[in-house]
Amino acid sequence: MSSVQIVLAVLLIAALTYMVYGYPQRYGALTGRSRLYRTVGLFLLSLLLMLVFVGQFIDFYAGVERKVGALRWAFYWMSCLLLGLMLPVIAFLDSLESFVAVRREKRDYMANLWQEEEKRLTGLKTGSATGVTGSEREQSGKNESESQER
Repeated sequence: MSSVQIVLAVLLIAALTYMVYGYPQRYGALTGRSRLYRTVGLFLLSLLLMLVFVGQFIDFYAGVERKVGALRWAFYWMSCLLLGLMLPVIAFLDSLESFVAVRREKRDYMANLWQEEEKRLTGLKTGSATGVTGSEREQSGKNESESQER
């Protein structure tokens, strides 16, 4: 085996190992869709590495006419090219999904913060510094008097 084949074999084994053992840890993904993109990306990477690794051993022109061998060779490299082009697309979709997830979390946090601030300011308008309304104050007073009577 040549050094290129050894490097391809090591990369293939590393990609497959990470695919199997990284799945339960969700590959560090924020959402389920991002996890799906990462799984598909690792599968495509493994498929590409396997295709290139096996292609090192194939003699496309053995036992066939020259045109058929050239056609085999062209299909092989077209499949490698297509897999190679799909990897950046999957990576882009994953990064876009992660960006959207972070934006969604920030938006939810700000909406939550805004609602809490509105409640606090509404409580200040009614004269309460703690944000407790008058009806809530009356209810808590009734509960305290009932507990003292017992």
